[in-house]
Amino acid sequence: MGGVETYVEWLVQALQRGGHGVAVLGMAPAVDGRPLDTGSARQFHVPTRAYTTGSWPSRARDAAASVYSWNVGRRMANALQEFAPDIVHFHGTCYQLTSSVVHAAQRAGVKRLATLHEYKLACANQRLWDDSRQAPCTACVGAKAVSRRVAPVRRRCIKSSLGASVIGSVEDGVASLAWRRDEDLMLHAPSQFMLTMMTRDGWNARRLFHLDLPWDVDSRQASAVARNQYLYMGRLAPEKDVETLLRAWGISAEDTAGYELVIAGDGAASVSLKALSADLRLKRVRFVGKLDPDELRRELQVSTATLHPAAWYENSPMAVRESLSAGIPALVARNGGMPELVDDGKTGRIVNHSVQGWAAALADLTANPLPRGERVREQVRVSRPDAAAHLDALLDRYESCRGVTRGSLRP
Repeated sequence: MGGVETYVEWLVQALQRGGHGVAVLGMAPAVDGRPLDTGSARQFHVPTRAYTTGSWPSRARDAAASVYSWNVGRRMANALQEFAPDIVHFHGTCYQLTSSVVHAAQRAGVKRLATLHEYKLACANQRLWDDSRQAPCTACVGAKAVSRRVAPVRRRCIKSSLGASVIGSVEDGVASLAWRRDEDLMLHAPSQFMLTMMTRDGWNARRLFHLDLPWDVDSRQASAVARNQYLYMGRLAPEKDVETLLRAWGISAEDTAGYELVIAGDGAASVSLKALSADLRLKRVRFVGKLDPDELRRELQVSTATLHPAAWYENSPMAVRESLSAGIPALVARNGGMPELVDDGKTGRIVNHSVQGWAAALADLTANPLPRGERVREQVRVSRPDAAAHLDALLDRYESCRGVTRGSLRP
């Protein structure tokens, strides 16, 4: 389950524990992983589109519906009429739900807020990443409308495909009409970096606010004795750049003697990364695949530190939060919102993202290990918002959207 789903699941449950009525509109069945645990929340489902399977006519219909879905819009309108919410909180609406859900909420006169988990409102690719060049890209940030339509097609930056890039560019243009013109829709940026990117893209500062996601310090202590291992946990995808980490591991082999590099996760780059490890004849590298939550927690609790070498502009990744909340220091690339999550020298280190930068960081960490355990957890407690503080701040934002005072949200 990804970071977006983790947050949505937590939020739905937290609101229900607070006595608020909650309904969820989303696709079914889930594309990957298990369905969200949303407790007693009312469920409104829309069909999941796969895009890459089925006959050509069905795939064409799915592609058209990914630009704007009238069916989803009608389903959203019916859900709003049946449930009559005080506010709609959007998460990840593109491709499956589309901007039709925004129009439905506008027509119903319901107040609206969206959490910006990805850079969709500034980038047709969503990630500020060029799939063709395998590199970060901000070409569309702050660009004029025509340039934003042309750039993805010219670069083929979505899935390295002309077709996907054309559809993504068209969808971005249609969605922009809904999102940019809705001056009453508030935008929640989980990182200062996201806030900066949205400001650069020309969004009205009145609509934007930064609020860190909730930190949940793990009640289960990190193992008192580390296993002399560094842990990467996450998807194996080009933008996560585990390749740079492997190359750095090879360079720092003598400096990290006695330590093991554990790679937990799977994805499109899994085969190529294992091949690279073999080609470089790397020692003390263990690929463990995708672990279930309990297995991953056990690997985490005995690790010396976690490593987060993403080349793209991570927004506010859950993997870093999970590491620090468990008392395990984190080394993060100096990219995107990740440096905001680490107190450099206390709960982790910020690494200049390059092979040499990571090799030097690994060597230094091995020679000068960071504190782990309760010292890290205590630093998180005093410097980061816990779940209660985050929910309280979010409820204040809900109320400000509605223009009324706290206490009037319907329990």
